[in-house]
Amino acid sequence: MSHAVQSAVKFQGRTQIVDLASDASDDDQEGATHAKRPNAPLAAGTNHHEHTHQQQQQQQRQDDQIAAASDDWDDSSTDLESMMGDELDLSEDQPYMNQPFGFTSAEAAAHRARLRRVGADRWIFETATAGIPIPKLCTVFGIRPFLPISDDDYYQLLGKAIRRELLKRQKLPQYNTIQDAARLLKTSKNIIVVCGAGISTSLGKDCSAMKHHSIDANCQPEEVFTIENFDMDPTTFYTLAGEILPGIQEWSPTHGFIRLLQDKGKLLTNYTQNIDNIESHAGIFPDKLIQCHGSWATATCRKCGYHVPGEKIFPDVEARKVSYCTRCTENASIVKPRKRKRGSNSNSRTRRKQGAFDDDDSSDDMYDESEIGVMKPDITFFGEALPDKFFTRFNEIDLELADLVVVIGTSMKVKPVSEM
Repeated sequence: MSHAVQSAVKFQGRTQIVDLASDASDDDQEGATHAKRPNAPLAAGTNHHEHTHQQQQQQQRQDDQIAAASDDWDDSSTDLESMMGDELDLSEDQPYMNQPFGFTSAEAAAHRARLRRVGADRWIFETATAGIPIPKLCTVFGIRPFLPISDDDYYQLLGKAIRRELLKRQKLPQYNTIQDAARLLKTSKNIIVVCGAGISTSLGKDCSAMKHHSIDANCQPEEVFTIENFDMDPTTFYTLAGEILPGIQEWSPTHGFIRLLQDKGKLLTNYTQNIDNIESHAGIFPDKLIQCHGSWATATCRKCGYHVPGEKIFPDVEARKVSYCTRCTENASIVKPRKRKRGSNSNSRTRRKQGAFDDDDSSDDMYDESEIGVMKPDITFFGEALPDKFFTRFNEIDLELADLVVVIGTSMKVKPVSEM
């Protein structure tokens, strides 16, 4: 949706604004409460004893679910916006459907179809006037109805879920078989291929391998791949990076398929979310390859910006030691040395800051304020912007030319690729 759309709706006697245009939330709401537990109706043909037993089982299931939801959301170190994003992801992976306090799959599908048919404003008005409680309404999108949050937070979740639903591409009913797919590949002339980790895992390289070799049991790959952590202490990354160092002379049949599209003159652009650079090794031309999250193909000094082929740092990565910039080292070696005053700890070796060393040994000759930079593979770390080439290529060329998009080995959940 290209413009702001807000619907003023009345739920349970009060007016509420549901923001349908942005993932940005207002200030976190205080006083979060559990959703009310609705009473299950008595099914026809059941006696009082059976009904009481069913109620007890049902109540126990809900109590277990509420406890699990509370555990998921009881993390003061995670902001509400992130937890909402996680809940939306969970609603797609494990949707809350066909359970006592939500809609059935058929009912939820009918609601989503109605949403698409009449639009967000009309659908919200209809469901609001029908008196559907906001937590239950969220189950249309697979969201759990008993989260330990306030109704105001549920309204935010609803707006995000509606926006996500309306952004989804719908299946074209005329294409259903492998023959249909083959026909599309044969007749299309400008094909975009979007690929992810699924096309490389058969080769045995996967970022998730880092989970099993973490220095800290609580350390996650996402933490290793933050630019702040790398600049603070690159040793963590270099200790673990050997597990995902890509092979150079091997690629999967899927990479071969992408290369075949190129050889047939049909490949417009290959957008890859992988960092292994295997597409390049498989022969995809640089002008047809967009490495959305960067790759191991090159490395850059964090201090002076010196750019080298990625293979130059591979020996250090394999040895699990930090790779330092050769240009910085050469520049430091030509700086005129000078005598440095000794202190009381003249025999100690201390580290001033990342990439800079104060080696006060038996020699009095020291580099004058020289710092040796750390080489970083040109992978897009968390906290770094995606390459400009991604946006310019898609917006200025591919958006108008593409006649077919093939998605392989990715769930398309990571932005901005998910919004292509």
